[in-house]
Amino acid sequence: MKVQEIRHGDVQVQRLEVASVDGLAEVKAPTRGGHVLAEGEATGHAHRLHGGAARLYEVRKQPGVRLLHVVRTVSLRHEEHGPVKLEPGFYRIGIKRQYDPEGGWSPVAD
Repeated sequence: MKVQEIRHGDVQVQRLEVASVDGLAEVKAPTRGGHVLAEGEATGHAHRLHGGAARLYEVRKQPGVRLLHVVRTVSLRHEEHGPVKLEPGFYRIGIKRQYDPEGGWSPVAD
């Protein structure tokens, strides 16, 4: 299976080869201004979807695991990174992590 992975700052978007996520995940309502994949803790900037049509899901029984269904091509944008187009399909959304021997694993702050 060929895996397509896109990195956008601290956000990791991995294309999935599935036809549906029905029964596996619950739809998350978009926030004001659209779906936000990650908020910038230090700057207040956000990785946000623009245009097109997409649904964001939270996987049941796996808190923090999110899936994205792009129905019509969307643009993933952030104030500090160039835009990335996501074509129709299903994607897994992740946040890069970093390891600190003193504190363990934590999300990368953007």
